[in-house]
Amino acid sequence: MFDQEYDNSTKEQDMFAYLVTGTVEISHYMGSTGTIEKSHIVYALNERDAERKFEEYYNNKTSAYCTYYYAYNIEANETLF
Repeated sequence: MFDQEYDNSTKEQDMFAYLVTGTVEISHYMGSTGTIEKSHIVYALNERDAERKFEEYYNNKTSAYCTYYYAYNIEANETLF
């Protein structure tokens, strides 16, 4: 999906902090659905990597027959640290 990948040996000092914002849809199994706006500071190699990490974070929270998370409208911005 993204051009640049990294492995677990990438040093944290090689990464930059990004403010990532996005919309998260939360659907409860056989229940209600809602959306919330979320923001996180993410350490990543570039903006695409930061957006991918945000999306993966919420996708990994999904559990079958319980709660479904879907992240969209994701935007990463450099920070001034």
